[in-house]
Amino acid sequence: MQRNNAGGSDAALTEEQQRLLDQHLRENLYLTAKEIAHYVKQTWRLLTAKVA
Repeated sequence: MQRNNAGGSDAALTEEQQRLLDQHLRENLYLTAKEIAHYVKQTWRLLTAKVA
């Protein structure tokens, strides 16, 4: 995944989780950010911000 210096919140995922998510997203197509947020929440049982 790409990083930027735009500011914002601290990452909710660990570096390992980010690496695994990056690999997963390279292998699976999601059409919306909401679908990705659902995958992340289900996979790592995280509380995620509501994605419109």
